[in-house]
Amino acid sequence: MFNVNIQKRTPSFIANNWLTNNQAEEIKEFLKRLLFVFLNNNTNDWFTVSDLVGGYNEDWTGTPLQYIYNAYKVRNPDTAEMRAAIDVGWLFLEILDSDKQNIFEARHKNREVRVRQYRKI
Repeated sequence: MFNVNIQKRTPSFIANNWLTNNQAEEIKEFLKRLLFVFLNNNTNDWFTVSDLVGGYNEDWTGTPLQYIYNAYKVRNPDTAEMRAAIDVGWLFLEILDSDKQNIFEARHKNREVRVRQYRKI
């Protein structure tokens, strides 16, 4: 749940039914577990989705996130990585907003790059 209203968008892989319901649920549960572990170790720190699934964690092989990448790779291999990352960001926003135990705030990292940062408050 957020302390302010945040614009949301349904990820393309969900809106277009590119994955099964089981795959979509597996992805959501995976992201919820990542969030839970992160929040237990970084109580009030600002974070981005890429802190959890990018950078050192950018290899999605063997994780449910690979389903999203594969769905885009079939459609356009040149943009698959970027589009999958964007959809994961939108899905993560949905997960944060549906969290009934925690309240989050959001801000943009800087004016040039429209990357959202989040923090549990």
